[in-house]
Amino acid sequence: LWMYPRWLGLPVLQTPEDLVLLQMLMAELRPRFVIETGRFRGGGALFLASMCELLGVGQVISLELRGDPAVRAALEAHALGRRITLLDGDSAAPELVARVAELVGGSGPHLVILDSDHARAHVRAELAAYAPLCSGTGKLVVCDTSMSLCARFADDNPHQAVRDFLSAQPEWRISPWAAAGFVTCAEDGILERLPPAAE
Repeated sequence: LWMYPRWLGLPVLQTPEDLVLLQMLMAELRPRFVIETGRFRGGGALFLASMCELLGVGQVISLELRGDPAVRAALEAHALGRRITLLDGDSAAPELVARVAELVGGSGPHLVILDSDHARAHVRAELAAYAPLCSGTGKLVVCDTSMSLCARFADDNPHQAVRDFLSAQPEWRISPWAAAGFVTCAEDGILERLPPAAE
C-alpha cells in the first residue's frame, strides 16, 4: 500500500503519517530551502512545494539520479513549479553538492530530506555532504531507517548510516522530534545539531 499515496495526483512514496510529520517540521522551521534527494515520480517535491506555498516561504531543491523527463515536465508545468528546482545526478557527487550549496547560498535553518539510494555507504556520504548546509534549527531527515527491521537489509540500511554519522559527528544528535511517538519510517532518522552550550 505504500506505493499508492498521491499528492495532487502525483505518486509520493511516503506514508501519510510521515507526510503529516514533515508538514509539522516545516511549520516549525519555516525553512528557506528544503532539499530532497530522491524525487521518483514527483509527488514528494510537489508536497513540499505545497507546504512552502501555504507557509509563504521556502524553495524546494529536488534531486534524482536519473530524472524522468515526464516527471520534470509535469512539475515544471505545475502552478507550484516556481517553487521547485530540479537537479539530476548522484546526490552525493561533489559537483551536485556544490551546486546545491550555491543555490542555497550557504548554511542555514534548511530542511534536508534524504530518500534516494538507501545503501549505508551512500546515505553516509549524503549525511557528510549535506550536514554542513544545516545550521541552527536546520534538520536532516533520513528516510527509511525502518529498513533495519527487515532481515534482507539488516546489514546495509540507512539506520546504520545514521549511527555511523552520529559516532563521527558529536555535535549532532537524534532530534526529540524522532521520539515524539509518531508512526514513522524514519525512526531515529530526524537529526539536528546540539544546541549551543549555556554561557
